[in-house]
Amino acid sequence: MKKLLIAIFIIGFCPFTQAQQLVTKAKLSYVKYLQVINEATNFKSDKIRKINFVFNKEQLVTESNLMQGAIIQSVQKANETNGICYLNTSNNKVKFEDLTSNTFDIGLYDESKPLEYLYTKDTSTINGVFCKYVKVKYFVNGTEKFIDLWYDSTKKLNLFNYKYLFANLNGMPVQFSYVEKPKISFAGTEDLIMKCKVTLELFDDTINDDVVSVKEENLYQLVDKKDAMQYVTFGKRPKTSEKPKGEEITKTITDKNGTQITLTKYNPFKVGEKLQPFVGQTLQEKLVNMENLKEKVLVLNFWFLQCKPCIKEMPILNEVKSKFVGNKDVDFYSITYEKSEEVKQFLKTTVYNFTAIVDAQSIIDQYNVFTYPATVIIDKKGIIQFVQIGEFTKADELTIAIEKVLKK
Repeated sequence: MKKLLIAIFIIGFCPFTQAQQLVTKAKLSYVKYLQVINEATNFKSDKIRKINFVFNKEQLVTESNLMQGAIIQSVQKANETNGICYLNTSNNKVKFEDLTSNTFDIGLYDESKPLEYLYTKDTSTINGVFCKYVKVKYFVNGTEKFIDLWYDSTKKLNLFNYKYLFANLNGMPVQFSYVEKPKISFAGTEDLIMKCKVTLELFDDTINDDVVSVKEENLYQLVDKKDAMQYVTFGKRPKTSEKPKGEEITKTITDKNGTQITLTKYNPFKVGEKLQPFVGQTLQEKLVNMENLKEKVLVLNFWFLQCKPCIKEMPILNEVKSKFVGNKDVDFYSITYEKSEEVKQFLKTTVYNFTAIVDAQSIIDQYNVFTYPATVIIDKKGIIQFVQIGEFTKADELTIAIEKVLKK
């Protein structure tokens, strides 16, 4: 699948009439309204995102404010398929090649079928710009999909970087609406969709400065693309410098419209292997050293605040723990990279009865955990006896696994 999300904002490249102004250098600023919907739970989350574009005939730089204050900047040269992207958060600067979407894409569209432009006589004035309306039709697994698009017919963007989308649109996009499906392969995105409405706020073709690449590029660390995707998807997740390790678990999901999405989970744990001991600090600032828990069966659950499957399974984990109240041979720990104050705030409204080990990025890096939630059972000798990558939907499986380990 080609670069679709970023491309949808920069639309152009068709022959233009004499009435059109061919814009070869400009800055455009859009406001993107997003409503992320979990179709399984009907949970909705609204977000606003600023997106800026500055281009000339040789180079394009896009900048977007992501969740938790992260800023991503993509630099691409004319006629090149791939670009370099730079992600800047309060924690780290990383760079990686060819970012096409942070979490979503407009389905797995069929590139063999050209886009169709269903022009109408409808007009509207949006932010002071007189616009015409076109419905853009494309196909996902043979199913028709549509983008509602208002455009300025007097201007044409000369952006050679994005020739593969809306190649025949007769103008410059001012406002458009569409629905996206998850693209990136992470657990928990199966039931998500995102409704988007993007509106142009500023068009400036009088800029004096040429487009330039990211300043101080030497300060950015090159990382694996999938690692960077996690960075973008989860926003504030601290940097992980290594590539995902462990067994790949893939699952292909087909939605009600026939769109197929492959999700990949990574299992870094192996049953039968000894777990390297960890040291962490609880929410009550108590030090936990696994070396001191050798006569205990340990149930470890890896999670973070923005992980919906993690939150969804917490009542099940609480139910399991309640079955072992008074059993001094088993301890339950949750492990997260979240800060203590954030977890405390979260626990004011959500019950999670595992002992929380917080600010534990070092433990997460130690085991190379990339997929959440992840649950591991360790026997009294420190040997891994059970691994679950992904959420629990029933308490029985985990309960039976703990009982089995306790009997050994």
